[in-house]
Amino acid sequence: MKTKIITNKNKKQGKKRIYSKDESSRLEHFTISFLAILLGFVGFTLAYFKAEHVLGFPIHLAHYLLDLTLILMLIVFIILFLKLIFYPGAILKEIRHPIKLNFFQYLQSYS
Repeated sequence: MKTKIITNKNKKQGKKRIYSKDESSRLEHFTISFLAILLGFVGFTLAYFKAEHVLGFPIHLAHYLLDLTLILMLIVFIILFLKLIFYPGAILKEIRHPIKLNFFQYLQSYS
């Protein structure tokens, strides 16, 4: 097993961290609860569209918010799809979790 030693450049700390290949990745720990963040962005964008129309804002930012929301949705869905491919056990672990299980229903609202 090959390990890579990365040292901190800060002389005060001087700690070394050893990374091994079987150390879990960030992709494995990317949770399904990020869909709730997307739901918040979608709600804010819809509210801003309505507020822009009702209050008559001179600068129309709602379309930029919509673009940002769609880009974030694309990023999160790609990451979750990669997690499904590379770490299906982690997805099953989230499905069996009593709290994280509730976030899977957000997938239905995006379809």
